[in-house]
Amino acid sequence: MRRQSALRNLLVAAVFGAFVPLAVGVFVRLEPASFPTIQPPPVEKRQELSSEFTKRFHRLWDAVANSEESWSETFTADQINSYLAEEFTRVRPFQIPKNIHSLRVAIEPDRLRFAFRYGQGLLSAVVTVDLKIWLVAQEVNLLAIEILDLRAGVLPVSVHAVFEWLADHASAWNMEVTWYRHGNNPVALVRLQPDQPNPSLVLEQLELQDRKVRIAGKSNAPLAWSRVLSFQRAASGSDGE
Repeated sequence: MRRQSALRNLLVAAVFGAFVPLAVGVFVRLEPASFPTIQPPPVEKRQELSSEFTKRFHRLWDAVANSEESWSETFTADQINSYLAEEFTRVRPFQIPKNIHSLRVAIEPDRLRFAFRYGQGLLSAVVTVDLKIWLVAQEVNLLAIEILDLRAGVLPVSVHAVFEWLADHASAWNMEVTWYRHGNNPVALVRLQPDQPNPSLVLEQLELQDRKVRIAGKSNAPLAWSRVLSFQRAASGSDGE
């Protein structure tokens, strides 16, 4: 009886050990229902919308870099997704891990969903990140980012990797990041230009609306070009290896 019991336990353990990795693999490869709904516009419209995004982004960048008294810009989800599907794939303005592709975003009031595919073929998985983003009232350049959900396929994923990534890049981008929990969700408090008592630029509005995002602010002093170059080096670094 003991031998039969031991064999039975061994068989159960073997089946369980084989089934769990298989089940995890299946759930990771399952495509979230939201992913197919976040699509770039039709091919014939993408180039125009991508160019519009690029024009608006450079206009905003020039206004900030040239210390214009005030600046603002609005980007639509269609413009962003067209850029990600068209120009971003060709130009690669900054490095991302080479296995990441098919980037796309969905924008809702106060919320942003970022999604991408990792890997190729049967080994690929769709990763989705749901964020709530807002400017903290009565604070200067303090941005709150609440991680509502992070999944690979349909399986929840630990946000530890997000913590590490922000910690690695915060100082290079002249940001200070602290974390706290709001209920079950982690929240990153991101302060821009923490080393400046009077920041050279002040972010006055970051508003996520229905399918678009609006950014506005003002300049108090010339932008420190050493910080601009530092940001550019960080963005074009070796993260993609």
